[in-house]
Amino acid sequence: MKKKVTLCFCLFALVLAPLSVQAGKNKLDTSKSDDVIIPHSKNSAMSLSSASLSSHRTPRTPGAVIYNSILPANQKIALGVNREGHLNTTPDIVRNASATGLAIKWPSGVPGGSVGQWYDATSPGCLCEGWGVSGNGQVGRADVSVGGVSGLRVKSFENSIANIVSVTEMGPTGAEILEITHDYRPSPESDHTLFEGLVTITNISNKVVKDVRYRREMDWDIPPTEFSEYVSHFGVSTSLAAEKKPKLICSDDNGFQYPNPLDRCRPIRSGTHNADFEHNGPADHGSTFNFAFPDLNCGESISFMIYYGVANTREEAKTAIKKVGAEVYSFGASRVARDGITFIFGFKGISGTKLPVEIPPKAGSLPSITKAQTFNKVFPFDNALYQSTFKYRKDKQWKGSLKKYNLNDDGTISTTGIIDAGEKLKIKKSADRNIWTVANGSLTSSRSNNNFLTSNKATLKDALFRDATTIPSDEEVEDLINFVRGVDVYDENLNGNFTEDRDWKLADIFHADLTIAPPPKNLDTSKNIKSRAVYKNTRSPAYNSFVSENSARKTLLYAAANDGMLHAFDSSTMEERWAFVPPPALDKIRAIFNTKGDGDVLKGKTNSVYLVDGTPTIKDIFYDGEWRTVLMAGLGYAGKAYYALDITNPDSPSHLFSFMHNNEKRIVDYWDGSGTRTTYDYVEEAIADALNYSKLGEAWARPFITLMPYNGQMKWIAVLGGGFAGIDGAAVGFGRYVYIIDLEPNILHSDKIGTVLKAVELKPLDPEVSDIPNGIVSAISALSVDSSSSLDLYGSIIYLADLQGKTWKLDLAKVSVADPDSKLFSVETHFNGEATLDNDRLMYQKPSISFIDGVPFNFIGTGDMIRLERQVDSIKNRIFGVKDLDYPATGNIDKSIPYTISKLRNAASKTCPTSKQKGWYQDLSSVVSPSKGAKVVGSAASFSGSKDVYFPIYVPSSEEFCASEGNSHLVTLTKACGIQEVGADKIGKGIATTPVIYKGSIYIGIGNKDEKDASEGGAPNVYTKSLVDRDKASEGDGKSYSIKSWRESF
Repeated sequence: MKKKVTLCFCLFALVLAPLSVQAGKNKLDTSKSDDVIIPHSKNSAMSLSSASLSSHRTPRTPGAVIYNSILPANQKIALGVNREGHLNTTPDIVRNASATGLAIKWPSGVPGGSVGQWYDATSPGCLCEGWGVSGNGQVGRADVSVGGVSGLRVKSFENSIANIVSVTEMGPTGAEILEITHDYRPSPESDHTLFEGLVTITNISNKVVKDVRYRREMDWDIPPTEFSEYVSHFGVSTSLAAEKKPKLICSDDNGFQYPNPLDRCRPIRSGTHNADFEHNGPADHGSTFNFAFPDLNCGESISFMIYYGVANTREEAKTAIKKVGAEVYSFGASRVARDGITFIFGFKGISGTKLPVEIPPKAGSLPSITKAQTFNKVFPFDNALYQSTFKYRKDKQWKGSLKKYNLNDDGTISTTGIIDAGEKLKIKKSADRNIWTVANGSLTSSRSNNNFLTSNKATLKDALFRDATTIPSDEEVEDLINFVRGVDVYDENLNGNFTEDRDWKLADIFHADLTIAPPPKNLDTSKNIKSRAVYKNTRSPAYNSFVSENSARKTLLYAAANDGMLHAFDSSTMEERWAFVPPPALDKIRAIFNTKGDGDVLKGKTNSVYLVDGTPTIKDIFYDGEWRTVLMAGLGYAGKAYYALDITNPDSPSHLFSFMHNNEKRIVDYWDGSGTRTTYDYVEEAIADALNYSKLGEAWARPFITLMPYNGQMKWIAVLGGGFAGIDGAAVGFGRYVYIIDLEPNILHSDKIGTVLKAVELKPLDPEVSDIPNGIVSAISALSVDSSSSLDLYGSIIYLADLQGKTWKLDLAKVSVADPDSKLFSVETHFNGEATLDNDRLMYQKPSISFIDGVPFNFIGTGDMIRLERQVDSIKNRIFGVKDLDYPATGNIDKSIPYTISKLRNAASKTCPTSKQKGWYQDLSSVVSPSKGAKVVGSAASFSGSKDVYFPIYVPSSEEFCASEGNSHLVTLTKACGIQEVGADKIGKGIATTPVIYKGSIYIGIGNKDEKDASEGGAPNVYTKSLVDRDKASEGDGKSYSIKSWRESF
């Protein structure tokens, strides 16, 4: 990368730069004292005007500016970020400098500035704010005035009015070792005082990265005395004394040195080196903090938070920084008002306790970047097996495959007749595809299912580039539309042809399970008046009429992919019938641009990002006098949003609704069937409860669609877990709610569909009990009269799990439909698995239910699915089989719940639980060997008549190089007692998926297999085991309520 050189109007920087360069090239003589006072003479520039200072600037690549609020009237502070993630950029909004770093709109009643004008505290004088990262002795750094950019490559830079995300890679071109994400936004906790910058450092190399460090520094230039300020440091001694990394390794008041983490700290003034101090000055100085982190295994990430902000007084600054829990921080105040306007620079997650890892970069989540991967379970249907896999491609869209395998009579997979939907799509011309969306009320579905076209660019432009800080050209809009359709407009193959079709069109189907919709069948047989079967037969028209009318409809396979589309494939031929771009995904698609850092799209490269990544649920429901087949899905790892379609006629689908929570902008969006969007600012205005999705986290949880007695009638609803919250989201309550979504028109809200009937809060554990940010990311299990004759209730009992290792029981049932609705929505913690970040016992999986002697058991395993490769001695994952002894009652009858591990039998004892014990558990160290770092990586599987339950286990590799990936195992335990009667089956290298049982065989997806390993093609990424000899006995009523087909038996 071409090195930028910027002249700085400060003698100190000119004097220090050669020393810093020398330090970057050669090791310093560490025998010399670090605690030195370096002469500094930028004060001589104090009398110069801002215009004089700006004349010494060299042109910089424009970055972006964000504000504390999207409403101009409420904008009080601003943050300007360059494409590499450091501050001090254009556009310039400030009066006292020619670049924007950290700025305040001058308040009334405060002398020294013009009310309502912007003033900056980091960009007057030299543009000295920057950061650096190091690992394995390599360094990357960025600072406009001190050394420019070195050792970094901008992978992507995305910005909107309230969010800036810079992604860079560090290391030699083609052999990068670290990916660094800086994600800036207003802090939701600080009430317009702070911005937060979530920094995530990920190992993207093929070996362990050691001696990981990060350095951040700035020169405070506090108005109105820009080159004479007081600086204070807090939390330094505590962080330096921390026993474990991450921790501070040095700090000082020098904001003018190279941001090289391998350099020592060189203070300007005495008393500021590695010390806490207050009101040091007045002088022209700033702050440097240098941190050390634990070694990063292959694919492992570490995250911490940076805070930038401004408060009107020092006391307000203290309140804000305490509220967010910053551990190390700096205050800067002017010479004339040291307790007045205070600028803030702080950190969290760097004083011996790591923050929970956020969603890792896509590449960082893979066990291998050279072989096919699969993360979703295989799907059996009609004597065939469907499986999606994908392969990583650097700087390109990842290559997705969706294969159909025929099954032989004995359950083995045929090596002939394999069809890949990806191959089919490859040869289909982009112009012949049917791609549709809804937008702005003027683009709606039609029988052609094809409106995502350049001819509609005027309408699509607003949706695709919503809140973009620059207006795109028509050519950019057309390019993006054509790329989604499959044209190689960015020349990924580097042949100079920008109009040909791409060599591969289907992107990765990553976390979304496949779903199928065949012609409807009436499989419900219960005679109980409270059953869904009776409900179906008493509608007008009855469900059987709907079945008859749609008996010949085409069977389609639905797959959500990270090309931004829900694909509908013919299940027989695997031809794509159509693809739908959900409204909440439209403005995310432009993230595929690879902008190199100069603002122009870099030809030949694109970014593979999460776009449409959630598992669909399909259900036949009834409202407004009609039966219809509805599909509902979330965006998964791509965002906090859900969408729904009417797919009754698979050749003429229609959009029903979509909704999204945008926590950066602090808004929620609702799209009606036509794509007309309504936006609500939940900070500045009151929102009706029915449209308040403001606690929704990342939409990982698969919707559960069912009937519920409500308001004197049976109503169709979707039950959603609140999703993944992450570090900042959990602090303000994101993710820990269960949403009950109305799937029928809401007459109180203009007949909107998809409104909130209820948001049920699951109270998190106190931080001293569990340090895991809570959320509900797994699918939901349920019991109803249709699945259990002993449950004589309308509605369902819901079982779900949260990330803090607890299972819950939610009451959505009544004895009578006429009972008051106050009897609904009670929720109880059923079991506490005592999870912490250290023991890794998070619950990402769906509880699986089986009856044993009339008592329902919940089977679930633990393991952090984000930090899969982590191996430390503190990891103690377990498998649980927990009874619901209150069943069929919906509440906590004997007040004995939540059950704890002490109430369960350790099944390693080879004995069954007593009548007083609440179930059993197995340590993974007792069922697999080796077991260091072992995790349960899928939901449990069983079936009617089986005495056993099956769990997939992943054990990460102990090797330093990623070429030796971890291994997966299939563990078989007895359902009643949790006893392991046979040894674990070794599946092979890679991460196993949830087991699926079909016609006497168990099928598990597994990555890291080469195509050449398969005979005549075969299914290299599927592990198969016959269960004929293992499951002859039955226990109790033997029922299992895992998914057996495309409909769920609830």
